[in-house]
Amino acid sequence: MAMDRKTCVLAIAVSLITISLAAEVHAARVKPISASEFTVNYETDPYDVPPTYSKDQYTGEQIVTPGRHVKNASLRVSIKNQHYDSYQVYYNIRIKGHFGDSWTQLYTYNNGTPTIGTVQPQSSGSFTVISLRPEYPAGAEVDFQVEAILSHKVTIQAATHPMLGPKYGTEPRVINVVSETSGWSEKQTITMPETPTPEPSPTITPTPTPTKSSTPTQPSTETPPTPSQTSTPSPSPTVPTSPSQPQTQGVSRDEFYTVTAVLIATIVALSAAVVTLALKNKKAKRAGNKK
Repeated sequence: MAMDRKTCVLAIAVSLITISLAAEVHAARVKPISASEFTVNYETDPYDVPPTYSKDQYTGEQIVTPGRHVKNASLRVSIKNQHYDSYQVYYNIRIKGHFGDSWTQLYTYNNGTPTIGTVQPQSSGSFTVISLRPEYPAGAEVDFQVEAILSHKVTIQAATHPMLGPKYGTEPRVINVVSETSGWSEKQTITMPETPTPEPSPTITPTPTPTKSSTPTQPSTETPPTPSQTSTPSPSPTVPTSPSQPQTQGVSRDEFYTVTAVLIATIVALSAAVVTLALKNKKAKRAGNKK
């Protein structure tokens, strides 16, 4: 049993020394990795989701799901790549509030395991772009730093590895060995912009087809509005005009009666004069006959 313990300790020590020597040898063959050059920008890639139409399976009514406008905002960290032959570069990011002191690392990495961890691998182009969700209020100031990690592959005997152990079998295994890290870059600060209220996407609702109602339309029972009472003067009573009386335009009623009375009196006087003259003539004839 004691021999087994010594053998196990010796195997672990040999594995650790092998990994350390491999990392040092590989690091000596490459140029040191430098602190990352990067930029942080607030960007949007908006799009519209059109409305959808469906039918209720029980009532047959049309169901309209309104469309919406999606801002699709993100914080895009663009890191200038550093290329190494036979090596893989990974990037880690940490953030904090501009007025605070506590940093939060977004990713993690492992050394001497088959998987490197959650750190982001470098792309094959000139820049590696990492998109983050902007979960900060408008006007917030956020600090960013980036760390570059240089890693390479090492083949070891899995059974003797202190972190792999016998469960990986006796066959050789390939693990990731971190050769070097750049340390954290210079701090960059971004201020979150004001976000205006998005305008809803217009929805087109089809015009419903009019349906005939089986219930007859009831007549309106609304009481007509009562006309407002105004102080309109009462009209003067109209005196009916006799058919025999001429309609004299421009002569008042009193003047008409006066003229009529004068004409009647004149006719009566003339008639009396005629009668008197006739009687006188008649008497004169009688007196002449007597002589």
